[in-house]
Amino acid sequence: MLRVVHTLFCAAGKSGNTAAVLRFLQLLPPDYAHAPTYNLALKACADARDLRAALRVVDIMGIRRVPTDFIHFTTLIAGVASNRGRMAAMAAAV
Repeated sequence: MLRVVHTLFCAAGKSGNTAAVLRFLQLLPPDYAHAPTYNLALKACADARDLRAALRVVDIMGIRRVPTDFIHFTTLIAGVASNRGRMAAMAAAV
């Protein structure tokens, strides 16, 4: 049985390696990716200050028909708020 190790998301976010987060989500079978897994991926992207990667996580959720809830949006908002100095660049990314 496959077991998801969520500490890898946190480590990737702190190191700024959002490509690894996205690649992990893409390789993870949809049956093993649950709402908390996507939220941790969003948090890792927010920690890395990479809004484009965070929006890509939301895209992956949409492709896999995983519903977004207030927790996911709160994580996105917190990530944007922690990057106030880069708001113009983030708005352009959207």
